Amino acid sequence: HPVDDVTRTQRAVQALRVDNPGAKGDNNNDNSNDNGSPDLYHCPEVPPASLLLLEQPQDDDGGYPRTWPLLDLLRDWHPNDVQLPQPRVRFQSLCILDWNRHSMEQIQAYRQAEIPFVLQNHPQVWQAAERWNSNVTTTNNDKKVVPYLVELMGQEPPQRNEYAAQSNHLPFWRLLKSDNTNANNNNNNNKPTPTQNVDLHIREWFQHARALEQRVQLQRGDKNDTRRVVTTSDHYYFRFTATPTVHTYLYDELPLFRPQLQQTRREHDANKNHHKDHEPDLFMVEPQQERGINCRFGMIGSRADSHFDPTRNWIVVMGGQRRYILSPPQECPNLNLQPLSHMSARHAADDWGTDDWSTLQEPLRHAQALQVVLQPGDALYLPTSWFHFIVSLTTSFQCNARSGSTQHEGSKLHRIFQQCGFDVHV
Repeated sequence: HPVDDVTRTQRAVQALRVDNPGAKGDNNNDNSNDNGSPDLYHCPEVPPASLLLLEQPQDDDGGYPRTWPLLDLLRDWHPNDVQLPQPRVRFQSLCILDWNRHSMEQIQAYRQAEIPFVLQNHPQVWQAAERWNSNVTTTNNDKKVVPYLVELMGQEPPQRNEYAAQSNHLPFWRLLKSDNTNANNNNNNNKPTPTQNVDLHIREWFQHARALEQRVQLQRGDKNDTRRVVTTSDHYYFRFTATPTVHTYLYDELPLFRPQLQQTRREHDANKNHHKDHEPDLFMVEPQQERGINCRFGMIGSRADSHFDPTRNWIVVMGGQRRYILSPPQECPNLNLQPLSHMSARHAADDWGTDDWSTLQEPLRHAQALQVVLQPGDALYLPTSWFHFIVSLTTSFQCNARSGSTQHEGSKLHRIFQQCGFDVHV
C-alpha cells in the first residue's frame, strides 16, 4: 500500500474498530451513577498524580488511574466472555490521547510522568494496522490472494506457539536453569508444563484461528454456548520476535520501535520539520536498553495470566480487540504471584477464568484493578512493573517493545517488589 494516503488508511482502520461508549464520560463507568469516570478523551493537560506517588492510593481523592475491586471487574464481565458488555464497558479510567489533537508536549508529559495511557491515531501504527488486516496477491508463481501477514512471513520456518489442548488458558512458563541453586527448582522442572510448545507456520496458525472464529460466530446469540466453544477448543498463541539482526523487516513495519532511528535532542531541536515526526524518545526511551519487537497473535478467547515486567513497555494492537485488566505495582501483595523459584514466576497463581469465585485465594479479594479494550491502531504505554492480564476478544495481533526501566535499586518500585518477594531492579 502507498503510505501517503492518509484518508484511505483512516477509513480502513476505522472500519476495524467498534465504538466504546464506556470511555465517553457517561458517568456510568462505575457501579454507581454518581461517581463515574470523566470523559477519557478529554484528560487534563497536566498529567494527574500517579497512584505510585501516593501513600494511600485508594483514598477517595486520589490517584490516577482510578481503580476498582478486581472481583467487581471479573464478575461484571467474565474473562471467558468475548462479547463486549452492553450497554458499555465499565471500570475504564485510562486517559486516551490523540496524536492529531494533543500536542507532543502533552503526550510526552504523560509518558515522562510514568503513568499508563492510550495513544490513538499515530500514523505509523495505523499504517501497519491497515497492512496487517489486508489481503495481497503472492509474489510467487501461484499468484494466490493471502493475508498480508502470510506473505510477509511466508518464507519463515514454523515458529513457536504455546498450545493449550481444549482450553483457552495459556499460562506463562519457563523451565528453570539447572545450575540455579534454589532447592525447589528440580521439583518444578519435574512437574508437567501447563501448555506445550508447538511449531506452526503462519499459514497454519491462520487456519486454526479462522476455524475457531467461525465456530464462535455460529454461537454469538447465546453467551453460554459461546463461552463453551471458547473454553473447550484448542488454542495456539503464535510468537514472533525481531531484533536488530533477526527478522529485521518488523522494524520496517513498525519504525517507531527502531532504536537506531532515535535522534539526539540536539538534532531534534535543530530540525525544522513537524516536531512529532522527529521526537527522539517517546517510544524508545532508552534505546540502548531495547529488547527487540515481540509480536503475539492470539486466537479468540485466549487468556494470559496477570504478570509484571520490570521494564517500560509500549504495546500496539494491529488487529482485533484485546481486553487488558491492569493493576498498579503496589497491588503485588494482593495478586498471589508465583515466586521466582516457580516455572511461572511473576505470574498470578489463580485462574481468573474460574466459575467458582470461592476458589480464589484471600489476598485477591482485596486487589484493585481497571480495564481497557485495545483495538487496531491503539498504542498502550505501560510503565515499569504494571500488572496486565490479557484476553483476545477476537483473533488479534499485538506487538510490544521495551526500553529501560524505572525500577532502580532503592527506588520505591524496588522496595514494593522487594517486600513482595521479588528483589528485581536495574
